[in-house]
Amino acid sequence: MEVLYPRCAGLDVHAGQVTACVRIADGPQVLYHRRTVATTTRELLTLADWLTAHACTHVAMEATGVYWKPVWHILEDQFTLILANAMHIRQVPGRKSDMNDATWIADLLAHGLIRASFVPPTPIQDLRDLTRTRRQLVAEIARHTLRIQKTMEDANLKLTRVISDVLGLSGRAILKAIVAGDTDPERLVDLTSGRLKASRAQLVQALHGRITPHHRFLIGLHLTQVEALEAAVAHVEGHLEDALGPFQSAVTLLRTMPGLGETAARVLGPRFLLLLFGLFAGVAALLSGIGVYGLVSYTFAQRTREIGVRISLGAGPVQVFRLVAASGFTAVMAGSVVGLLATLALTRLVGSALPQMEPLRPVAVLIAWVLLVVLGWVACYLPARRALRIDPVNALRLP
Repeated sequence: MEVLYPRCAGLDVHAGQVTACVRIADGPQVLYHRRTVATTTRELLTLADWLTAHACTHVAMEATGVYWKPVWHILEDQFTLILANAMHIRQVPGRKSDMNDATWIADLLAHGLIRASFVPPTPIQDLRDLTRTRRQLVAEIARHTLRIQKTMEDANLKLTRVISDVLGLSGRAILKAIVAGDTDPERLVDLTSGRLKASRAQLVQALHGRITPHHRFLIGLHLTQVEALEAAVAHVEGHLEDALGPFQSAVTLLRTMPGLGETAARVLGPRFLLLLFGLFAGVAALLSGIGVYGLVSYTFAQRTREIGVRISLGAGPVQVFRLVAASGFTAVMAGSVVGLLATLALTRLVGSALPQMEPLRPVAVLIAWVLLVVLGWVACYLPARRALRIDPVNALRLP
């Protein structure tokens, strides 16, 4: 098999140690150098120096839990790293060891047989950690809220029947008064904000229960936990605001969407915007393909009699196919080239007016252009295939 990376390495990562295998291909001869290091920072830096000494260009490792992350952070500035899904590079059962696994990974990498998993840039990783931490904290608040409601049901306090949010302004004031020892329903109702839908009589009836010191202790305990978690959420949101600095334009666009609040825009962030733009781009490409197909089909319908005459005069399938497909594909190529030049010109014009806009990525533009050309070719291919099935007798009878 062809060797794509003559000097590469495979890493078998565990919680306490990393087993490395450097594979050096020198013509038909293949040399292996193996080493095991601990996962401390000093040892990982030693591993990086060892890989550099062997002139490694690419390094692959398995995505084992979170253990690969420290190794990735230390090596990413010096090598081209590839993170592999463990299910995709499983070795044949038998004779498994850390050294064999590292050698297997190095062999797969050398021949380009490892499909790299997506690893987002560090700012995106930090943003993910913050949003996931916030989601976990909010879920914990919800769990403590349910425990408070369970305790109130045990005390026969029907507060949830008359107040939609027991941790709102009125509900929290009543809970704190209950924890402080006040169980008189009349005085508890006086603590409400006056904006509740329930009447005073309904509130008094709902707050008439059997509250014991045990209930007050549990409600106070869970209420304290909720307040601490709310403070933690506010602290995380402050860090989120700083982490969203590079993506502020995307968040601003998301906030303009009806029904999408500021918190949701922060959590969704640039990934949702990328998905949305990708969806719009896919729809636009599909519509362009349908348009080209409709145009070529219409042209084919207008020239059906002409094609029938050509077939009667001896035109072969290849000539008929070229006649139909070439006319449409010529228009597709001309339009795609003009569109590409217009994209480059408009991007430069907009970039001069908006300095904060990211520069144009040639690879992305080239991929989009190739996809459009392929889509146009398919749209021309289908009518051309249909033209091969024309019956000259029926075609000549057309007016």
